[in-house]
This record gives sequence, C-alpha cells and structure tokens, in this order.
Amino acid sequence: EWFITKKSNMTETHKGHIMGRLKNYIFPYIGNKSIKEISRKDIINIVENGKSKNIIETTKRVIGIIREIFKYAIVLGRTESDITYALDELLPASDKEHYSAITQDTQRLGEILNLFRTYNKNGDVSSIVASTLLQIGPMLFQRPSELRKAKWKEINFTTAEWRYFVTKTKTNHIVPLSKQAVALLKKLKKYTGDSEFVFPNRNSDSREVSNSTVHTLYRRLGIQKEEQCEHGWRATARTILDENLHYPIPQIEMQLAHVVVDTNGRAYNRTVYLEARKTMMQAWSDFLEELANNPNIDIKELEKKYSYKY
Repeated sequence: EWFITKKSNMTETHKGHIMGRLKNYIFPYIGNKSIKEISRKDIINIVENGKSKNIIETTKRVIGIIREIFKYAIVLGRTESDITYALDELLPASDKEHYSAITQDTQRLGEILNLFRTYNKNGDVSSIVASTLLQIGPMLFQRPSELRKAKWKEINFTTAEWRYFVTKTKTNHIVPLSKQAVALLKKLKKYTGDSEFVFPNRNSDSREVSNSTVHTLYRRLGIQKEEQCEHGWRATARTILDENLHYPIPQIEMQLAHVVVDTNGRAYNRTVYLEARKTMMQAWSDFLEELANNPNIDIKELEKKYSYKY
C-alpha cells in the first residue's frame, strides 16, 4: 500500500530498487504479518541477517524503507510507534571501514577498469601476469588471496569454469568464467603454463604472486587505498549486481562463495544456480567492459541492457 502510494514520484530505476529490497530482505521476514504484529525483534533479525552477509549499506537502505512504511502507517492510524528507532546503531558506519569499494561512482569505476586494461609496463612476463590479475579481479570478484593462489589444474577451458577449495569456508566452489576471462587466461597460459600457478611470482614460479605486488600496482596507477582495494571488488560486485542489475541475492551470495542455506537451514550444493550464475557472470563482464570503454555512459543505459531478466 505504501509502495503504491509513493511510486508515482519514483523513477523506474528507483521503483525497481525499492521493490527488489522489499522482496529480498523484508517480505521473507515480516511480509505475512500485520504491521501491529511486527516486533522490534523482527526488525533486529533483518539487521542481523544483513550483518551476517556483510551487506551493510543495503541493510541501511532496507531499514530506511521499513521506517518509511511505519511513518505512513502512523499517519493513517494503523500503528502508534516507529519500532525502527535507532536500529542503525547496530550496524557499522560503512562497508568502507573494512574494504574500500566504489559502489556508486560508475564514472570513476570505468576509469579504473580502463587503467587495468591498458596497464602493461614492459610487455615482459611479470607485467603480463600483473595486467591479467588486475583485469580479472573485478570480473571474478573472489577473495584476492584465493585468486592469487589459483592453479592451472583448477581451470577448465572446456566448461569455462574455475573450481577450487575455499579455505575460509572449507567448501568447494565453482566460478563460471566469462568469455573475457577465458580470453585473458588463455593468453596468460602461453607465458605461465609451465608453472603450477596461474599467477606465479616473478622471482620463483613455484610460488604465487605476492600480495604486495598488487598493492603496489594500485598505488602506482593512482588508486588510493581509501578509494578501492582488491578485496573491495566483492562489495562493488555485490552492490551493483543487487541494486543496479537486480540479480537475486542467493545467486550473488553463492558466487561470492558465501554459504547459502535453504529454508531448513541446509547449505546448498555448489552446483545450485550454476547455469543462472554463468549468465550473471557473463552479464557482469559485459557490464564492466562497456563501462571501461565509456566511463561517462549513463548508468541507466547499462541497467536496461544488463539487468536480470525475470
């Protein structure tokens, strides 16, 4: 009722964002309750769910929507108080406190992606390794340590997949590889295929590339640590895939190698949503490529082109 009343003043994009948050984060918890039956504990559960998934900024917006609905209900005499008061205090100030990530400034995002694409200092093997790592990180948005340790035996070009064991969650994981990712890896294999590691260390191909190498590259390219870090691509992808491209949260969470459970609390098998995730990962790479080609493009054009097809 609130949405119907307010939607005439919203853009189509904003309406999509609001309805997506209602369906993904609010309805599953309190959608079947009368507003008088909803308790503060119910809303706290929504906050805690957001914290557990580390979707802090999205959860803040979700609480904002619930607050607006309660204000609407108070005006109509449907309820007497706003039980969302001060619940924001349960959330960290910002995702950026943990890992800096660009989630709104798509122009700067496109500029950074273009810097990655054009980086190749000397054309030697170490530069090709660095260039590939820079470009493929945003495409795959896996944990940086896992990406640096990727091994050629885990890469299957026939199925276009990277399958590896996630050390943090102790689970097997499948990363669908987009056409762009496959092209980058095939080119790289000509140079590092004799090594166990996809991204070998310049001093010894029996070790993966060092963490400091990537940090140094970011600073050399003028990317400040407060702006974007390697781990921040996970937050960038999670936010844009959800809020701009409207992909289902379970698909995104599965691709982030987070444990996703069913209604009975059982963890889903790693192959769940695999075909859907392949489509999502290709759309994400296409989105990034177009943004790198034209950082000034209107984000709404990209949203129309690459949004999830319901």
